[in-house]
Amino acid sequence: MNRKWLEQDRLLSILRQLADVSGGIQKEKGIFPHSNQVYDDPNHRIAATIADLLILCEMRKLDLEKELKKVLAWYQDQKGKFSK
Repeated sequence: MNRKWLEQDRLLSILRQLADVSGGIQKEKGIFPHSNQVYDDPNHRIAATIADLLILCEMRKLDLEKELKKVLAWYQDQKGKFSK
């Protein structure tokens, strides 16, 4: 791509990555047998999604450390509620 990505481009990439994660997990569980090799490694797609999110944070000049502290505090408060 010859042009600089905008926030909207990065958001669309994140959505595509999430769809690939979903397809990969479904393929892994035999729910969605598909020959597309993009779906062969959902863990890689998760990591690629994180990379896209980090790039979006940088684009927005987000104080990631500050925001993560808030999110981690919320998660610690909720811990154990997700696996029940």
